[in-house]
Amino acid sequence: MGIDSHASLPKKVKTELCARFRALPEAEALREYSERAEVRNVQTKMILGIYRYADRPDDSLNVAEAVRRLRECFPFVGLQERWGESLWLFSRTMRGAAPFSAAQALVNTRPGAYDRATAVRHLGDYADCDTELYAAAVQLYEERLAAARQGNTCL
Repeated sequence: MGIDSHASLPKKVKTELCARFRALPEAEALREYSERAEVRNVQTKMILGIYRYADRPDDSLNVAEAVRRLRECFPFVGLQERWGESLWLFSRTMRGAAPFSAAQALVNTRPGAYDRATAVRHLGDYADCDTELYAAAVQLYEERLAAARQGNTCL
């Protein structure tokens, strides 16, 4: 679940924005970035079909509808922090249309310094529509993973 939310910004603005975030202490940069209008609640907005992210006020978002769509319209939901397991679930959900390789599931094709514990520590009290949507996605993932382990799939 992610996109380049700065795609429409001019290159100079993007460069300046990145430099500003790099100059801030880690916690402040992460918090400031997460509160930007074009980033905040972007996953909820995408699922609701809203593509001009900054133009839509957060209080007008219907998280319950986003969760309903996630449950009813997305045959697969995976979690980045459970990458290998998500690939296995994807393969099971799509009935082998995407062959699963345990060895390939362990390959990190996007190496970086992302540390979930750091993000959680700095955003532990952060709550928005995407936070609620993510909690529902984790629950849905667990349900579908349990069903797949019992030999059932949603397709």
